[in-house]
Amino acid sequence: MYSHEVRLRAVQLFFRTGKNCKATMRQLGSASTRDALDSFKTF
Repeated sequence: MYSHEVRLRAVQLFFRTGKNCKATMRQLGSASTRDALDSFKTF
C-alpha cells in the first residue's frame, strides 16, 4: 500500500496532466494503468 503522500502526489499529477492516465503513469513510472486505477479507487 502506498503512503498518503505518494497517493496525493499521484492524484495531483493526474489533474495536472489533464486527467490523462497514460501521461500520469509515464511520469510516475508505474507498471500498468489498471493497477493505478485500482489504487485510485481506494483513495
